[in-house]
Amino acid sequence: ERLASKLVGRWRSGCPVMHAPLVDNPAIAADWSRNNDFRYAGDPRGEVCPLGSHIRRMNPRDGLTDHGDTLVRTHRIVRRGLPYGPWLDDQATADDGQERGVAFMAINASIKYQFEFLQSQWLHNGEFAGLARGDVDPLAGEPRGDSRFRIPSANAAPKNVFDLPRFVTLRGGGYFFIPSVTALRYIAGQD
Repeated sequence: ERLASKLVGRWRSGCPVMHAPLVDNPAIAADWSRNNDFRYAGDPRGEVCPLGSHIRRMNPRDGLTDHGDTLVRTHRIVRRGLPYGPWLDDQATADDGQERGVAFMAINASIKYQFEFLQSQWLHNGEFAGLARGDVDPLAGEPRGDSRFRIPSANAAPKNVFDLPRFVTLRGGGYFFIPSVTALRYIAGQD
């Protein structure tokens, strides 16, 4: 559970590791005013939430000190993952063949500068936030021969996890366009 929380940046309940570094706290996950109210500037080396964890890569908040907040704001998207199918039993040793997964949706103004930038530069590029080439996103990144996940420690050498399996398999996708507010006003004004 602890390793999984470090890979994702959240515990199974959804509680951010930044709020509960050692054990899950479902009460924080259930509190929408706290669940997404956290920053990374106080954890510059990633000792609480590793630099390469999935949520830190997808929204580095104030954690990219070399680039400032403008870079993060420029690439921010609204996203939601909606799980479907039955949960796989914790004791299962193999896939039971049931359909399950996450339907991922994102809303952004520019596919190129937001969604595709996040995919190419922060998810698949191992050099995110000063990490090495082999440090790709552990959850949704494309595993390579030299892929690893580093967990820094204040008191010891970083722990490296190698040969992570592919956790995400893309089953399909599509880009769907929503008219802007200006376009909606224009359409609404037509006879």
